[in-house]
Amino acid sequence: MADKNEGYCSTSVPHIIRLLMLQVCFKFIYAASFLLLQTYYCFKFTLLRTYFCCKFILRKLCFCFMSILLQAYYCFKFIFATILFCFKIIFATILFCFKIILLQIYYCFILIFASSLSCFKIIFASSLACFKFILLQVYFCFKFILLQFYIYCKLILIEKLSISDRKIKI
Repeated sequence: MADKNEGYCSTSVPHIIRLLMLQVCFKFIYAASFLLLQTYYCFKFTLLRTYFCCKFILRKLCFCFMSILLQAYYCFKFIFATILFCFKIIFATILFCFKIILLQIYYCFILIFASSLSCFKIIFASSLACFKFILLQVYFCFKFILLQFYIYCKLILIEKLSISDRKIKI
């Protein structure tokens, strides 16, 4: 009498499908963890970029403020030195010093604004690049999952066909 399972592999199709499903699950977990890691590094990179830009702006602010104070100090020192000479010279000196101080303040604000603008442009560009990269990673993960699901469905179809073939042989 011939064996019922003759011609079939000793490993059953449902067992292979379970193994493939387990493999798909592990690949999905790996892809998701990779995506989370990429998101973490992009976020960390953006935070560092923001920190250094803010630090740069604060340095510029301190430099401008110290420069203005130093300028004002020397101007007032110059004003008090010229008080001894002439009131006409004093008025011109005061006007000249205030113009210099106002000009200094104006250029400091321009410098701070330009620095802030460039830093925020850099932060925005790096954040946008990270976001695009994460979207691309998500796209490939879902594409991979759909491909695995397609293979899984084909294997189920093959199993059903092999079961129906077995019923026909019996």
